[in-house]
Amino acid sequence: MTRIAVSAIMAGVTASGAPQPEAGPGPTAFPPLSQNTGGHLEEPSWSRALLGLRFAVAPEGPAPIAWLLEADGSSAFLEEDSDAPAPFEQHRTVQGWWVRRDPHVLEPVARATFRQAGASSGLVTLWQDAQSRCLLDVIAVGTVALDGPPVAVGYTISDIVVELASRRWCDPDDVWLVGFGRQIEGLSAVRYLTTLDAAITVLEGSHSFETGRSRILVIAPMPVDEGRRGTLRRLLRLVEQTPLSGAICCDTSASAHCTWRVAAHRQTLCLEVGGRAGVSATIAPRGSAERDEISRPVLSSSPSPVTSSAATGTARPDRAADEPSPPSSPESTPGGHVGGVEVLLLGPVQIVGAAESLESRPILKELVAYLSLHPEGATGDACAAVLWPDRRVPPQTLSNRLHEARRALGRDQEGSARLTRCAGRHILSCDVTTDWSRFVETTGKRSGPSDWRRALTLVRGRPFGTLARGDWATVEGYSSLIEDRVVEVASRLAAHLLHDGDHGGATWAVRQGLAVAPWDERLYRLLMVACDAAGNRGGVEAALRSLARTLEWTGRPLDGVHPVTAALYRRLTGTTGF
Repeated sequence: MTRIAVSAIMAGVTASGAPQPEAGPGPTAFPPLSQNTGGHLEEPSWSRALLGLRFAVAPEGPAPIAWLLEADGSSAFLEEDSDAPAPFEQHRTVQGWWVRRDPHVLEPVARATFRQAGASSGLVTLWQDAQSRCLLDVIAVGTVALDGPPVAVGYTISDIVVELASRRWCDPDDVWLVGFGRQIEGLSAVRYLTTLDAAITVLEGSHSFETGRSRILVIAPMPVDEGRRGTLRRLLRLVEQTPLSGAICCDTSASAHCTWRVAAHRQTLCLEVGGRAGVSATIAPRGSAERDEISRPVLSSSPSPVTSSAATGTARPDRAADEPSPPSSPESTPGGHVGGVEVLLLGPVQIVGAAESLESRPILKELVAYLSLHPEGATGDACAAVLWPDRRVPPQTLSNRLHEARRALGRDQEGSARLTRCAGRHILSCDVTTDWSRFVETTGKRSGPSDWRRALTLVRGRPFGTLARGDWATVEGYSSLIEDRVVEVASRLAAHLLHDGDHGGATWAVRQGLAVAPWDERLYRLLMVACDAAGNRGGVEAALRSLARTLEWTGRPLDGVHPVTAALYRRLTGTTGF
């Protein structure tokens, strides 16, 4: 859990660099767009133009969760695939739309539409560089949890407050600061609530929030206990159920719809969109978050193996009110990764912190993933067999790939290359770690339920996903080892939570295990028990059907599952099944 003193946030507001940005355009005026190439990256007119254009051509369509502003045009990222309304075009590489930056596309849009659209959004800067700016729509996503080192989280919160209070990119009607302790000098267009309970009272009271008004709650980091966490979860669920509302908090265990991860120097690592069984999509800069320059982002989807987590339009995933799905970042996990490079293996393989992006270089990504699990290093022959198992390649080809990987990984804090050759073996430096090693460390002999929960938040899907080859992971036993360990921890946590009466938490733990081993019937049996304990008869039947589909059984579900599973179903339902 990210903890930070309120005073750090106050310091962040006054020490966030340049003077506060000027307020955006008023409710009745819309300034002309800058003719300067790239000028719109710092100019608020274009963000309102995009919101108004989308609202005018697709008023009932899905609201983009984020916008990427570039010199020649802008991209809109969606939670679900949707046909692009003219003048938008279907994006070529990501799930969303694209429109050329041309003032003429705005001519048919009434000025009042710009104001209406701006008041229905909550845009804040997700990341920026010299060529682009990505804006997150807090109202479109509903609830967001910041995750990262405490100081970085504090400064990010302060930047968000300044942008929202100054109506920099959009015009929400109300911005509420919750639990900040004292008023922030220089910010007059905000309102204050002292406690989470006060925020719930105000949000529930129709006399306080007028119908049709947009509002954003920014919740200050605060000390955590179970009572306060439960109140925060309730507040976030209430925000998700209230139209034109959004909230930003700093507690990832509160099960916000999105998790915004930041690195130690406040650089955005990614935004993870939550689904019923974990992360369903990710928006991230294409390139390392440790670099000063960031290029185009990537939106990737990873649907749950048990239930689909697709959302429609601005609707949020159908989650139980008490079902936790707390993602965790390397910086906030016990024994976690603070610097250097981390190879994420517990899902689609990602390499975070390298000097250059390896996302579009599958051979290099596979090489680094392989070496990350061989701390003793590997010979050139072993590397060649992993990268090209079906053919022999010239030694120069392997040498070229190793050189490219060495350059992409960059150097550690001491200036040494992260990939070196010693005694005929290619070895990664000590500051190249994996999420799997953190999982093992967090779930050691002295670990408890809170540790098991934190470890399971690292799971994002099938291990070693997106590798070009990946056969070596199976042959060398890493796939089965990871599956067995994750299933063991998920089962242990689910059983503990069921004993404590936390049915939603048990369900979440089971689904994290199923994300790794979707055919493991032990997990499905725990899922049936959790649904039955919660009084959800339909959930028991749905679990059995999901298992049958996973096993590709086309007959009567009870005939295709293990006898123990079938017996449990009959005992829970009191029927012979279907």
